[in-house]
Amino acid sequence: MNSEEEITLEEVQQAVAQKGMAGIIPLYRVHRGSFLSFVRRYSKDRDLCLQSYHDAVIELYRAIVTKTYDPKQSKLKTYLFNLGKNKLINRLNKERIYNNRVSSNDISPLSRPYENEEQQLTENKNQGSMITEINREFDRLGDKCKKLILYFYYDALDADEIAKIMGYDNVQVVYSSKSRCLKQLKKLVHNRRNGAES
Repeated sequence: MNSEEEITLEEVQQAVAQKGMAGIIPLYRVHRGSFLSFVRRYSKDRDLCLQSYHDAVIELYRAIVTKTYDPKQSKLKTYLFNLGKNKLINRLNKERIYNNRVSSNDISPLSRPYENEEQQLTENKNQGSMITEINREFDRLGDKCKKLILYFYYDALDADEIAKIMGYDNVQVVYSSKSRCLKQLKKLVHNRRNGAES
């Protein structure tokens, strides 16, 4: 079982039936690297990401044993990654709440209370203006760039899934295309801010 395509639900079910929890280890090993790449956008804390992945694999194991996992709803990998992502986001939210309670000195400047109402209005206006500019320039991107950025950041799909959907040969093409599209978007926003139309 070297590639992700080789591990099917039937194989996992058979391995779990024969070996119990140990039967899910090959699936764990195959997807671990791509899961860590997938959740890098949410957290750079490898240990936190790994713990979320461990928990997701355990929950997937329980779902297979209790037959609550429905392959018609989602693929095995997609189901596992969504479990892991949700567990990571829950952990990050709990950690954020805890840190805010422990120390107000560590709160970022963006979340600190404003000195006065005028400062808050100015900050809100600046953020709103930037979002408007990005949205306007996003609409000027080509269809492929728009789809690619939406798949990554709105749908939270991983590079493998995007490559299949968009018909790319491999994930490296996805990453290089994403980088090119983001640079293009950044340049469009920069040009608009400096009064230059491209």
